[in-house]
Amino acid sequence: MDRRQFLRSGLIGAAGVGMLSTLDMATASAAEPGIGPYGSIEGIQPDDNGIILPEGFTSRVIATSGDLVENTTHQWHIFPDGASTFPDGDGGWYYVCNSEVFNFMTGFEGHGGVSSIHFNKDAEIIDAFPILEGSHSNRLSQEMLWDILHMRQWRWIL
Repeated sequence: MDRRQFLRSGLIGAAGVGMLSTLDMATASAAEPGIGPYGSIEGIQPDDNGIILPEGFTSRVIATSGDLVENTTHQWHIFPDGASTFPDGDGGWYYVCNSEVFNFMTGFEGHGGVSSIHFNKDAEIIDAFPILEGSHSNRLSQEMLWDILHMRQWRWIL
């Protein structure tokens, strides 16, 4: 395979993936009212965090803007926005969250960024750290957007 054929094949493959993603987004179904796969939430009172969850589910606060993340020395960023999770290879995962801060919000100082919280396989926080600091006008990453678009599986909550 020569260089020109390699590039042509790569571009065709990339275009195909792009079309599949666009097709998937275009055919996403709207949220429908009714009982979801985990049962009805009708009549269930909010938990201590103010969240209504199906029977057997629990919630916990893992980070609050301006406070240290539990068991770490990392201060959680302001204006948390898009987020995604990535496996760590040992049964745990990284929760990665964008801080959507615009210049006009902070006197034109870079206070935005992206932070991560590392969980072990037992969902315990083992570390938290910045991935990007001092930025502004951040937007969602492709992975975060992909996760949000596929949240339609959670349509029973909406």
